[in-house]
Amino acid sequence: PQTTVAAGDTLQATATLSYADGSTANVSDAVYWQSQHKAIATIDNTGLITGVTEGTAVIDAVYEIYSDQVIITVNEPCPRPEAINVYSHNSNINDNRVLLDSPLSLLHENKKRNYSFLYAEALLSDGSVVDITDDATWTPTQPDLLSISKSSPNHVFVKSREVGSTDVTVSYAGSNTSITINILPDTGERFPVN
Repeated sequence: PQTTVAAGDTLQATATLSYADGSTANVSDAVYWQSQHKAIATIDNTGLITGVTEGTAVIDAVYEIYSDQVIITVNEPCPRPEAINVYSHNSNINDNRVLLDSPLSLLHENKKRNYSFLYAEALLSDGSVVDITDDATWTPTQPDLLSISKSSPNHVFVKSREVGSTDVTVSYAGSNTSITINILPDTGERFPVN
């Protein structure tokens, strides 16, 4: 058998013993695991394989009198998110986006200011920037205060439900950031709303 893993990533190996009657048994916990090429991939006694650097490694699995090997190809590491930026705009047009580096304010019961479109980008370890709006998870700490829905590609629509304040955690590939959304009563006063 052959499989791949990225450098820095892990992969769980399992060992299955097949009997003559067609039945099988998972013997992973009783297997002796060993990498023939530890500089490329390592494996611990639980069968957890870690890609170290690009190349090919052979992993041995020994159980009683039985043995098998798997060939692991370790690829270059996948770019990892180093930061997530969240942007807001009151229309679904990507132009004129505003970076949310302070709380977003919405006016409850004001049809023109009780919603916003949000976008998220990840800054990756290879220096690239990728739009993660559709792939990210958007989780409010108080979901009763606002609704969050994916309105169209690369747009998340947030709309007030109740007056209050909530944080929204944006998660992607093991990284996350939080933004604060304040939902204010519409008193008729004029003030800037992002």
